[in-house]
Amino acid sequence: MGTRTFSRSLSLNLKPLSDNDLIKDKPKPTIVRITPYLSLGSESDAAGDVKSLGITHLLNTSINSPNIQTPGCIKYKKIPLKDHATENVKDVLEEAFTFIDDARNNYGHVLVYCFAGISRSVTITVAYMMVRNNMPFEEAYSFVKSRKSDISPNIGFIGQLHQLEESITLTKTPQSGRTEFF
Repeated sequence: MGTRTFSRSLSLNLKPLSDNDLIKDKPKPTIVRITPYLSLGSESDAAGDVKSLGITHLLNTSINSPNIQTPGCIKYKKIPLKDHATENVKDVLEEAFTFIDDARNNYGHVLVYCFAGISRSVTITVAYMMVRNNMPFEEAYSFVKSRKSDISPNIGFIGQLHQLEESITLTKTPQSGRTEFF
């Protein structure tokens, strides 16, 4: 058997990118409305024109995402969470829920976001739906996923949401069927 040598002449016609080329390739906003007062998104979404969407509150759940003070937003809150399975989300839920409730009670609209908008912010949103709307985990998760298909909370967050469901079930009052949490 002989050895074959292949040679090709490759000609590339490369031109520098223009500003218009860069704008075309810019990711499209991924803000997704979950309820009339609650949306999910990413860091880049929060830095966009959220005012045109009626967003009045920004809830940043990332450690590294910058504090985005968007003109037109009335309130801003940062609850820094690591996207680690060992991160304790339960300790910040009441603070997050109070912020979301503030938007809801004042006819506002909150964007809950983290870096990619698929784990930390989703965990807070699913927990909120579970606690404030008396939804079991599977129902709340499916509800959010039906609106934002790319959600993917880490396994530790999923475990904590299941624990939250158990604590909700244990704290329901027999008379009203309502949840008493925190």
